[in-house]
This record gives sequence, structure tokens and C-alpha cells, in this order.
Amino acid sequence: MDEKLTKDEKKHLRQEEWREKADKEQKKKLYQTVAWWSFGGMLLVLAIWALVVFSQGSSSLSSATLKQPPVTAKDFQTNPQNPSTRAARSGKIVTLVEYADFQCPACKAYDPIVRQLLKDYGEKLNLVYRMFPLKTVHQNAINSAKAALAASMQNKFWEMHNRLFDTQDSWATLPDPESVFVGYAKDLGLDTNTFKKDYEAQATSDFVNNSYDSALNVGVNSTPTFFLNGKQLTNPAGYADFKKLIDGAMK
Repeated sequence: MDEKLTKDEKKHLRQEEWREKADKEQKKKLYQTVAWWSFGGMLLVLAIWALVVFSQGSSSLSSATLKQPPVTAKDFQTNPQNPSTRAARSGKIVTLVEYADFQCPACKAYDPIVRQLLKDYGEKLNLVYRMFPLKTVHQNAINSAKAALAASMQNKFWEMHNRLFDTQDSWATLPDPESVFVGYAKDLGLDTNTFKKDYEAQATSDFVNNSYDSALNVGVNSTPTFFLNGKQLTNPAGYADFKKLIDGAMK
């Protein structure tokens, strides 16, 4: 015998069916909303990725607006040249100015690229290093700059420059890296007593601090900051972009 539902039971069953239908509609709308948000989020990520790729691929070819002070005999240079010579005017000599901090990780990352450029272009490329020690960010920015300057007084600036970048992780967080820098000076064949005296001299601190102030006056606010033949560059993405810029400057 079939069982028959009472009136109340039928009403209750219809109410359950309505609730199930409403739940299904609500879930459907929720799934659609989540899907749209997920799709929108994916588009946003793709847009950001495209922007980053585009900026990396093209920014190295663009120029910014800061005006680089002229290179002088006081600058640290790999191939000192008079910018007024016929060779410089014709583009046969390219000058790359770098404002950098020896404790800056980004500067360390760019250093092998710059060294390779120097090796490949030889006397056609003059690298000018200008100290911009980010003393409010890096605890040994000033100390490392002082070490490089002290080494320059014994004609070993670039040797100390390379040593500082190569060993950045070893001294960056030391409370007082002076003894480490004296060790580098010894390894480079410097008179360590003279090096230590120059490192601790007030004139050395003044030079480094003045270099920092000069960079700020130019408008430099990050490291590394590069200028090629006087024009500021948006940092190239790698060696190939850098080379393309230099080749273009030589034409």
C-alpha cells in the first residue's frame, strides 16, 4: 500500500524543495563571482607581469632627467680621458659614471656586468665610480668607502673596489670591519700602517660624506645609478642591454 502525504507534510516538502533550489542558486552565483574575481585577478597579474617585462626590455634604452656633473681629475676613473678631446667628441670613448655603495647588494649584482664591459671595450670605455654610501641604510657603507679611498692614496682604488664587492657578505654586518679592510690592504700589497692612518683620517671621512652630499645634490636617490656620456640611464636588465647602449653611444 502506498503511503499518502498529509497536507502539512506536502507543505513541508515544498518548503524543503524551495530551500534546496534557493541554496543552489546562491551557490551558483557565488561560484560565478569567485570565477570572475579569479579571472580578473589573473588578468591583473598578467598585466603587471607584462608591464615589468616591457619596462625591463625597454627601460634600459630610455633616459631619465638628472644632470650629471662633469667628470674631473678628482674622480676615480679606469681610463681617464679629457672629455673635450676629438676622440671623446667623436664617440670613440664612452664614459660610464656609476654612483654606488660598496655595501649595496644591487651594486654587487651589477659589478660583474660592469667588469665584463670594461674587459670587452678596454680603453674605449671609461668607468667613473662616484661614492654614494647609503649611510642610513647600510651600517658599513661609510667604512667601506673610506677603505677604498685609503687604498686610492696608494694607487690601489680599483683593486680595493673589486675586493670590497667580491667579499661584501663577509664584512657587511660586522660591528667594526676596519681590521678586515686592513687585511685586504695587506693582501693588495699596501703599506698597512699608512692605509690605517688614511682610513682613520678626518679628511677621509670628510671626502666620503661630501661625496654623499654631492650625490644628493644631483638628485641621485638610489644605487646603483648610471650615466652614459652624461645622460642618466634606467638601469639595464643585463649585459646585453648595457652593451647595446654602449654600442649606440659609440656610433
